[in-house]
Amino acid sequence: MYFHHLNDDDLGDLLAYMKSVPFVDRDNGGEEHVRLTFLGNVLYGAGAFGNLLSAEVIDHDTQPTSFLEPGVTAEYGEYLININGCRGCHGAQLAGGQPPDPNSTLAPNLTPGGELIAWTDADFIKTLRTGVALSGHQLDPKFMPWDYKGRMTDDELKAIFLYLQSLPKLGTSTKLVK
Repeated sequence: MYFHHLNDDDLGDLLAYMKSVPFVDRDNGGEEHVRLTFLGNVLYGAGAFGNLLSAEVIDHDTQPTSFLEPGVTAEYGEYLININGCRGCHGAQLAGGQPPDPNSTLAPNLTPGGELIAWTDADFIKTLRTGVALSGHQLDPKFMPWDYKGRMTDDELKAIFLYLQSLPKLGTSTKLVK
């Protein structure tokens, strides 16, 4: 559902890259992906987490995002938030909540109503590059892929931070993210 937000240029670049790399047929070395527990699977099957894997969650009547010139703008930051799936854990309004994986910790509020209100863009970049929040809290890479997200450029991370700072100040949600 996050790829639906890719603009045509970025989607074309992604497809061209995937076609350019050689096929690899190998074991992943035993590295496991995040999986739901037995109880999580039962709850998912009962519909407790909504339609996370269903094509029905995509609004097929909307058009993909138009090309945005990359830059340190809130608009570009919103685009990056959308294509990176941040709302999947931090909620539709980015005010935090309980991600679908019941083993996950509460996702923090990314609006000015949360901890980020006291941060600078340099603090945000440092957190995503080191995995350590300004408070000293270590981000768990199983649930927050900081090591991957931290590979974005400084300008991309500044754009995301600028977008987050432009959001309304919301209280932290403790509800299940859907």
